[in-house]
Amino acid sequence: MEFTESYKQTGPCSFSPNARFIAVAVDYRLVIRDTLSFKVVQLFSCLDKISYIEWALDSEYILCGLYKKPMIQAWSLTQPEWTCKIDEGPAGIAYARWSPDSRHILTTSDFQLRLIVWSLVNTACVHVQGPKHASKGVSFTRDGKFAAICTRRDCKDYINLLSCHTWEIMGNFAVDTQDLADIEWSPDDSAIVIWDSPLEYKVLIYSPDGRCLFKYQAYESGLGVKSVSWSPCGQFLAVGSYDQMLRVLNHLTWKTFAELMHPYTVRGPCYAAVFKVLLSTLPILMEVDEPLQLDMSELCLSDDFSQGNDDSPEEPFRVRYEVMEVPINLPFQKPPAEKPNPKQGIGILSWSNDSQYICTRNDSMPTVLWIWDIRHLELTAILVQKDPIRAAAWDPTCTRLVLCTGSTHLYMWTPSGAYCVHVPLPQFNITDLKWNSDGSCLLLKDKESFCCAAVPLLPESIFLRKPPSISRQNNRAITAIQVSNQTKNDDFVLEDVPHLTNFLPDLPSYPNPLQKSQAYSIVKRTFVSPEDVVAQNVVIQKESPRGVHFRRAGPREKVYFKPEEVRACIVTCGGLCPGINTVIREIVCGLNNMYGVQDILGIEGGYKGFYSKNTMILTPKVVNDIHKRGGTFLCTSRGGHDTHKIVDNIQDRRINQVYVIGGDGTQKGAALIYEEVKKRGLQVAVAGIPKTIDNDIAVIDKSFGFDTAVEEAQRAINAAHVEVESVENGVGIVKLMGRYSGFIAMYATLASRDV
Repeated sequence: MEFTESYKQTGPCSFSPNARFIAVAVDYRLVIRDTLSFKVVQLFSCLDKISYIEWALDSEYILCGLYKKPMIQAWSLTQPEWTCKIDEGPAGIAYARWSPDSRHILTTSDFQLRLIVWSLVNTACVHVQGPKHASKGVSFTRDGKFAAICTRRDCKDYINLLSCHTWEIMGNFAVDTQDLADIEWSPDDSAIVIWDSPLEYKVLIYSPDGRCLFKYQAYESGLGVKSVSWSPCGQFLAVGSYDQMLRVLNHLTWKTFAELMHPYTVRGPCYAAVFKVLLSTLPILMEVDEPLQLDMSELCLSDDFSQGNDDSPEEPFRVRYEVMEVPINLPFQKPPAEKPNPKQGIGILSWSNDSQYICTRNDSMPTVLWIWDIRHLELTAILVQKDPIRAAAWDPTCTRLVLCTGSTHLYMWTPSGAYCVHVPLPQFNITDLKWNSDGSCLLLKDKESFCCAAVPLLPESIFLRKPPSISRQNNRAITAIQVSNQTKNDDFVLEDVPHLTNFLPDLPSYPNPLQKSQAYSIVKRTFVSPEDVVAQNVVIQKESPRGVHFRRAGPREKVYFKPEEVRACIVTCGGLCPGINTVIREIVCGLNNMYGVQDILGIEGGYKGFYSKNTMILTPKVVNDIHKRGGTFLCTSRGGHDTHKIVDNIQDRRINQVYVIGGDGTQKGAALIYEEVKKRGLQVAVAGIPKTIDNDIAVIDKSFGFDTAVEEAQRAINAAHVEVESVENGVGIVKLMGRYSGFIAMYATLASRDV
């Protein structure tokens, strides 16, 4: 196996369905890499931290769930200039998913108020009221023609069948459940399985026309169904229960033909191989008895992978599987009776690609994985790990199972044996894993990073079946890419954004006061990384020149000032704009309440107020209700100013933070003030806050005052529409402001039905 180096991730990672790309969430950025070379092929900047990503089935589009905003953004790999943003406003967005045709997005609002189908083709949308769940309760047929959506009204559960072509409701029917948990179409699209909440054991099989084909109830008292899964062939339905038993139903009579128990003690006669993970100082990768000996020569594993972590100062340990004899007592945890959602029952339930094997985990034995042979209805293997099993996944192309336990090792099983592989990355603990669709690559996730592993094809004798055809991904292994700040012709390089410490290398830093504030404890989880940047152009291609980037604003773990030594001032210049007083109020309250800054001055009358010494003391009490007024609380002025006099005044008053609120001319003046401050070597921070109702600023989503301008423009459009309707063949023309951009005209048009 070959491993890439580790790369940063702060959220979900996912392979594209065609196995060509991998998408990684890094705070606000979505990074798309090629799975062969691992080079960055696209970089998208979202408006908030990415909570969820999902590829469209055609691998052309990808959506990002910004659930904290809440908002959905979608991007196109083939059309980088194309973007999509879905914002449901106060209704919020709890979950989003793609439709099978890759041209519609389904979103569920908070509190399951509604489910909306958004079209990317004609921007039309279809509403389904009262969905049962946010992330569950929706299933599509294998051919992608129909969707089944669970809804609830009048204290009863219903199934709505929709056509994925027109999104019209083809029919709906009530189901016999108390509290429906989830649904799933059968692989052959002939039936829908529905199961109830754990409070009642009930599994229902319905036909698409609403007929109940079968009702299965294993027992009446106690917690019921925990997991359900169709076999890939569609002939078997596996049901995992809280009674720690796996039951398998057939698709002909819907009767149970296998009940597989998970006892704490495994006794003979037993034909299953029990593999137990052991730690030793011997350089042994695997030790099993014949005939379960696995020839590792075909794996092409280098010696480094079996030698432990070379960075450790202590002698590295080796992890190996050993075949144990029965009877054997398996480690288990008795769940507390007084707590809800007990950790027991079949929590992991997964079929192999050929439907012959199924792996299960009883949650009361979190370190044990059971592998069953459905063809012979017998237990094939038991894998006993040192730590709880985090994830287990079957190879989509052959009978190979991979699992992880939060350690530095990867564990694999095939019908010929079990083995473990060390990941040669320092302090890399695997918490999750995913296969790509052709089985040539594994995605391994750590808490804050990820890597990929190229998985070699194994001999036919290991699987006892014909191996899959070799694709281009199977032929080529992933190569490790070294991170470098130097520009290369075939690499993607971000602009090196200057930082405050580039100009003042000896500037001391201090812990952010927000870390000790109970009122703002939530901020500690959203600190902005010093390396986080925002691209001026949202989409950047490999062949494009190096783009302009900006450092992302927001609270950081370290600050470069002591609150007790800060003397800040605020000045407003230029024309009036809605929201100026709100900005003044937020600066004062933020400095005072969040950081403890007590000395804040307001400069009256614009830039001229500096050398005319028109100032006032600003406190949260003084600015408490100024946001309710129009204009600017500090007054303003236009015209030229003397930069030297302004900086002289800043120096004389010992001001070390200057906040300038204004438009284009004002910000040019702020830049001149900064240059003069830099020339004199003063430790003064100059912050410019752009003021424009035109919203003509790159990178930011919206400037203050823009919303009010759009509202006023709507009133003008509505008034013009009334006059035009009063005249036969009347045509109305409304001229709106916007300088060099047309955002006000565009937003007002979209918000009005009269244009």
